[in-house]
Amino acid sequence: MRKLVGLTAACMFLAASGSSHAMKLVGFDWGVNFLKPSDSRFDAYSTAFTLEIPIQKATIGYYHESVNIKGQDSNATTVSPSYITVNALRLTFPLANLKNQTGLPIAIEGLIDIGAANININTTTLTTTFAVTKPMGDVGFGVWYNAGSAYGVQANVGITALYRFLKVSPVALFGTGTSAVDDLGGFEVGFNMLIAY
Repeated sequence: MRKLVGLTAACMFLAASGSSHAMKLVGFDWGVNFLKPSDSRFDAYSTAFTLEIPIQKATIGYYHESVNIKGQDSNATTVSPSYITVNALRLTFPLANLKNQTGLPIAIEGLIDIGAANININTTTLTTTFAVTKPMGDVGFGVWYNAGSAYGVQANVGITALYRFLKVSPVALFGTGTSAVDDLGGFEVGFNMLIAY
């Protein structure tokens, strides 16, 4: 997590071109995400939104994600219904603008999230819900297409890809004799729409 904080600070100083969203005042981003946790026994999907504002050559905002997670071990023990709620500070910064190369209004940006995850997991082996709050971090990128603008409002559609760092204390969610769960992080791909003013 310390390395992630350092990387965030560095990116705030290294962003070398304007915001990829061409945002003047504020932006609202909504998306649907598909997750593949590092622990192969789990699958998850989520919805998320970001409220962001431009800061010099980057954007900074509040990121909220609601994750539905389920899982099953070889002993048929299941994890469902279970939820993870993420609240984080999101920093985005420009990496490349492909308009000159492709003729299309396409931009690539980096993204970093730092925050907390509220975890609530129910299984057939636990008599109570496994509930804990842990620090989390995301590192990834987004590819955005400027779909057009009118009356000062700009519409963008994009795809994001990131890796999530989310460690928990080892817990035998799938029962005695099964491998303990200690990592709820993993890869995530999202499909997004952003309205910028």
